Amino acid sequence: MTLSLLFSLAGFVICLFFCFFAGLYLSRRTGQKRILGEFREEVNKLIAVIDDATDRDARLVEERVKFLKTLLEDADKRMEAYARELGRVQERAYADLGKTRLAVLSAAEEKKEGKGDMRAEKPASPPSGEKASSSALPVIQAPREIAPKAAPLEEQVNKLARAGFSSNVIAARLGISISEVELVLAISQL
Repeated sequence: MTLSLLFSLAGFVICLFFCFFAGLYLSRRTGQKRILGEFREEVNKLIAVIDDATDRDARLVEERVKFLKTLLEDADKRMEAYARELGRVQERAYADLGKTRLAVLSAAEEKKEGKGDMRAEKPASPPSGEKASSSALPVIQAPREIAPKAAPLEEQVNKLARAGFSSNVIAARLGISISEVELVLAISQL
């Protein structure tokens, strides 16, 4: 009986040890510290993923901002070039107008000198009911007919581009540079 009592006592101690160990194991696995640790670990991983995504998005936004700045600078340069060209065209037009006016005036003077009459032409009397102006000038007709104005440069370039001509051909036909043609095309596409 002592032997059976000894075996039963050993079995009881083993059961107690197993129960104590199992309880300790379960309390560690399901304990508050363990679950909070797992949650913290998962949250930290999520934060790292969000930080990586945010950094990537921030880099993309910065690259796009740089790209937009270069586009704006390019557009500003093109607009400045277009404004300069427009100024040159206006200067040429005003110069041509001035030359035409001088030619008309010189032709009128030659006409007067050819007749030997140095008097100014008498202005036509104003229609009834109107007062005569003190600075009435004689009407001078141009010695030649004025040719109709050519279409604006932008219209000409767009018309040729729609017809399928390349920038090189358009520039050669209109007598302007290729960059001017490309500038007009770029501005008209906006």
